[in-house]
Amino acid sequence: MIKIIIVMGFSFLASAVFSGPPQIKDILENMYKEYNGYGDYQCRLKEWCTKGNDYENRIINFYFKKPRNIRMDIIKGNKPFEDGSVGVFTDGTNVTGRKGGVLAGFSATLNKKDPLTTTIRGVTFDESDLLSIIHRIEARLNDGVSVVELTNNRYKVAWVSTNSKTKIVSKEIVELSSMTYLPFTADIYEDGKQVQHAEWSDFIFNANLPDSLFKIYYNSDKLSEMGIKSINQVPVK
Repeated sequence: MIKIIIVMGFSFLASAVFSGPPQIKDILENMYKEYNGYGDYQCRLKEWCTKGNDYENRIINFYFKKPRNIRMDIIKGNKPFEDGSVGVFTDGTNVTGRKGGVLAGFSATLNKKDPLTTTIRGVTFDESDLLSIIHRIEARLNDGVSVVELTNNRYKVAWVSTNSKTKIVSKEIVELSSMTYLPFTADIYEDGKQVQHAEWSDFIFNANLPDSLFKIYYNSDKLSEMGIKSINQVPVK
């Protein structure tokens, strides 16, 4: 779920924009190298977004295993029965999900673009992992104005563009570690109003996650019982 932090105008970046390296293409190359070095990862994902009068806010335990298996356990959400709900994505097309609480015994498999499986802004399961961040930055290389800033060991990769049909100005920044190339935050503003935010923390790599984790009724608490370090053991901050 790639979201981004931006304000109107780029004057605040002007003094730090690189005239030489690092360029976005160099950052992308290093992001790909890091991505190729692990087989699975876990992290804590916090996200919120708005659309009209609707608002969504979630804290998620996020699991990923190559080639592209994704599981999200919602620890806390602002919608009914979200706490304890689970979604898994394994076949490239569909998401199987179940609610928390008294509805935990019922599951359904839906297309990844179904509104019940996306954020309220339509972000899909396969737009929420690290590879999707790489692909989004890569796709933006020739889309509008892009700049890079380095501050306190963090890259800010920023761009601004205008939708040719709606004329909505979209401004975005992804913040990455300049050492690990992992994301810290991503935010989106539309015509000066922030509409999306995401932040990632507590990454765990190459824990040898079992394939069974990506079954809808598998209890992720079993990971610690198997001696596997798990994001569900990390306190929510």
